[in-house]
Amino acid sequence: MRINFKYKLFISLIAILLLASVTISAIWYAHSRNLITDTILQSTELLLNERNREIGKTIAGIDYQSRLLSVNNANVDRGLGNKWKDPFLNSQANKKLNSYIDSVYSGSLSIQAIELGNDRGDFYGRGIRRGYPYLREEGIDRLLAQSPDELLVLPYYDKGQNVKEIMFYRALSYYGKNIGYSMISISSGALQETYEGIFLKNAIVTVRNAQGQALYTSGYSEESPNETIAKLFEKSEAGGKHLVKDEQGKEWLAIRQNVASGYLTVQVAVPMEDILANIKSKFADILYITCLLFGLLLVIVFFVSNYIGRNVAKVSNAMQRFSAGDLERTLVIRSNDEFSAVAESFNEMTRSIRQLLEDVKAKEKEKLDLEIRALQGQINLHFLFNTLNTIKNLAYIQRVTNIDRLVGALMELLNISMAKGTSETTLETEIAYVEHYLEIYRYKSVKEIECVVDVDEEAKDAEIPKFMLQPIVENAIIHGIEASDEDKNGLIYIKAFRNGQDIEITIYDNGQGFDPQEGIGFSGIGISNTDRRIKARFGEAYGIRIESIPHESTTVHIRIPYRREDTP
Repeated sequence: MRINFKYKLFISLIAILLLASVTISAIWYAHSRNLITDTILQSTELLLNERNREIGKTIAGIDYQSRLLSVNNANVDRGLGNKWKDPFLNSQANKKLNSYIDSVYSGSLSIQAIELGNDRGDFYGRGIRRGYPYLREEGIDRLLAQSPDELLVLPYYDKGQNVKEIMFYRALSYYGKNIGYSMISISSGALQETYEGIFLKNAIVTVRNAQGQALYTSGYSEESPNETIAKLFEKSEAGGKHLVKDEQGKEWLAIRQNVASGYLTVQVAVPMEDILANIKSKFADILYITCLLFGLLLVIVFFVSNYIGRNVAKVSNAMQRFSAGDLERTLVIRSNDEFSAVAESFNEMTRSIRQLLEDVKAKEKEKLDLEIRALQGQINLHFLFNTLNTIKNLAYIQRVTNIDRLVGALMELLNISMAKGTSETTLETEIAYVEHYLEIYRYKSVKEIECVVDVDEEAKDAEIPKFMLQPIVENAIIHGIEASDEDKNGLIYIKAFRNGQDIEITIYDNGQGFDPQEGIGFSGIGISNTDRRIKARFGEAYGIRIESIPHESTTVHIRIPYRREDTP
C-alpha cells in the first residue's frame, strides 16, 4: 500500500522530535543526577570531616588522660602495685591517688566515670562502679593482654541493649610491670550530639570500634536496618565512597572514615531516593513542559509536513504528466524556497526539451529536403540511359570512337546513379563515379585535366554518402582550373586514408584559388549541400573544411566516420 509522502514526512518528524525529547531528557536527568550526587557527597564529606575532628579531639583528650593514669604513674603504682607496708604511708598514698582521680574527673565535663583496679580486688573510681568481675566476665582482660599499650574502646549497654556509655580501657603498667587496668567512660550522648541531625533525614550513621561493635547508630529503618548497611561496608576501605545496594535493592550513597587514629570507624549511608527526590520533582515539571512543547511542535510539524507534502505532490504530478508526454504544462509553486527553484528548473527543462524536439524536427525536415532536391535533380534516367545506349551503338557502327568513349563514360555514370539500394556507397565506387565524370568533362574542357587517386586499401570499402565527391570535383574544375588565367594543365589529386575511427579525404586542385578572408569557400551550391548532408547525417563534428592559396591551389578536407557495410 502506497503511503502519501506528507504522512511519511509527518511520521518521520514526529519520531525525530520524540527521540530528541527522550534523549535530551535522559541526558539532563543523568547529568543532574551526577551533579546532585557529587554535591551531596561533597557536603556529606565536609560535614563528616568536621564532626570527626570534633569527636577526635574528645577521644584524643581521653587518650591523653588515660596515658597519664596508666603509664608509669607513681601514685597509681602506690595504690595498686607497690603498696607501702606502713599503714600510715599507705593511707597517704591512697589519699594522693584519690585526689589525683578527682582532679581528672572534675577537669572534664565529658567524663562519666573513672575506674582503676586489679585482679586482687583493689579499686579506685568515680561514677558508676563495675570492677574487675565485669572486666573478666566481658573478656576485656584478654583484650588488654593482647594489646597492653593500646586504648580499648568498648560500649556499655543498659538493660534494653542500648549503648549507655563509651568505655576507654587501658592496661596499667609501671616501668614494664602490669599492675592492673584503667577505664575512663563518656556518655553515648557525646556521639549523638556530634552526629545527630546533620545529614539528610533518612541518612544512617553508624560509629563502630575496632572490634566492629556499634557504639552509636541513628536513622534506623526497618526496610534498610543498620546491620544491613554495615554489611555493605565489610569489604570497603576507610575513606571509601560507594554507591551500594541493600538486600531490597535500594541504592545508598555510602561513606566510611576512620577517626582518632583508627580507634573508631564512622559509616554514613544516605538513600539515593532522598537525594534524587528534588530532581525527580523537577523532572516531572520538565516532563510536563516538554509534553506541552511537544504538542505545540506537533501542530507546527503538521502544517510544515502538509506544506511540503503539497509541493511534493505538485512536483510528482508534473513529473507524471511529463512522463506521459505532456510537455506543455508548467509547474507553478509560489514560495521563496527550494521548491520554487525546483519548479523553475523543471519548467526550464521542459522548455529545453521542447526546443530540442523542434530542432530535431527541423533537422529531419532539412535532411528530407536535401534528399528531395537530389531526386528533383534527376530526370528519367532509364529513358536517358536507353537513348544514350542507342547513340553509342550508332557511333560504334559508324566508327566514331570519341563519341563511343564519351557515351560509354556517361552511361557508366548513369549506371552508378541508377543503382538501387541505400543512399550510401563505397569510397571505391564513388571514386569510379568521379573518374567517369572527369572522362566526360575532358571532352568539353579547353585545358587538359589530370586526376591522381591515392586511396589506402583499408579505406576503399568504407561507406560514404552517394555523390559526396562529384560536386566538390566539379567545383574544383569550374571555379578553380577553368577560371584560372594561367596556361597550365589542370590537376585533381584525391587522397583518402583511415585515421582511427574516421575517414580523411582530401581533394586538391591547382586552380586559381581564392582569398579565405572573403569567405567564398562554400558559395557553390554543390559544396554547401554536401556539407549540410554530412552534418545532418553524422553530426556537427564532421563535415568539410577548405584551405586555399590565391592564384595557386585549393584543398578540400572531408572527415566522416569510418563505416563499412557490416558496421551496425
